[in-house]
Amino acid sequence: MKKSNFLKLAFIVVAMFAFASSFAQGVSTNYVNIAPGTAATGLNLSFVTEGKAIPLYVTPDVNYHPSWVFPSTGLTPNFTWSVTGAAITGGSLTLNQPSTLNYFELTGVTIGGPYLINAKEVAGAAFGGCSDAGLNFNIQVLPKPTAGIIGAALDASWQTTTAGYSYYRCGNLAGGENLTVTISELGVLTANASYAFSIEKRSVNIDVANAEIVASIVASNLVDHPTTAKYAGVNDGATQIITTGALNVLNSLRTKYTFTLKRGSNLPGLPAAQGVVSAVSQKSDYVTAMNLPLAGNNVMGLDEITMYPFTNPVIVQYIVNPNPTTGPIFHIPNNYAF
Repeated sequence: MKKSNFLKLAFIVVAMFAFASSFAQGVSTNYVNIAPGTAATGLNLSFVTEGKAIPLYVTPDVNYHPSWVFPSTGLTPNFTWSVTGAAITGGSLTLNQPSTLNYFELTGVTIGGPYLINAKEVAGAAFGGCSDAGLNFNIQVLPKPTAGIIGAALDASWQTTTAGYSYYRCGNLAGGENLTVTISELGVLTANASYAFSIEKRSVNIDVANAEIVASIVASNLVDHPTTAKYAGVNDGATQIITTGALNVLNSLRTKYTFTLKRGSNLPGLPAAQGVVSAVSQKSDYVTAMNLPLAGNNVMGLDEITMYPFTNPVIVQYIVNPNPTTGPIFHIPNNYAF
């Protein structure tokens, strides 16, 4: 082999290794084949959240690439992979594919789809430059998920401060009230609609000026859907109705109950960092997470999952007041004399 050809081949090999180390391919076991089928049934379809990128790779023809190792190591030089589609040309999707190798990333720019994409392997000129028709698949770009909470006042005795969010009444309500969490992710299919969030229930006694008596605070999760046990939704999102439990006067004092929509309990961060995570949005963090130094060994860290802010307000409040106790009645005694 001529020295110049050897150097060219060495450069190609080095470039391929550099490509592999600079991209977020992750590990092969995280990938599955996009099965043939229709976008309506969820087959042949990959979801991505608006503004996020998803990684894909085409399996090389083993006859031409007997030494191939996932994702782009050991490829025979001068073979390329063509990735095309009207959505790429029109800017609805952005293609990132340096060196036209078999690994590439698609970023969702425009909400909608399904966007039809074709990928095919093209032989090097020394092998005739030929290709087959390739394979088609679809990309659906979903909006960023949103989530909100609202409280009911089914019992007619409630007085309203702010409809849906703040109520007060006298006496106990043993049956409690209903809270509704509504999540929107238009375009998602039932099979892929699942969400991480929680609701904190907090009770505290308050005085006549509504100041909290700190020693009486009790707080716990009324519901909790961490990223490892998301709440299952339906097409386009989810709705969950939760019972507050008894709203009773505690310690014979005015009692305030608050129900706060929060992130799933396993997600780290400062108290101010709150939001919903969907299965699709978590998947859509794959590329970013695998590129971060904190990820380490191609493992996605919980602190690398994007939370999408809740719709305000995020707190529902109920105040129950004890019935006032009528005290003794005093009068001027009947035997009083001037």
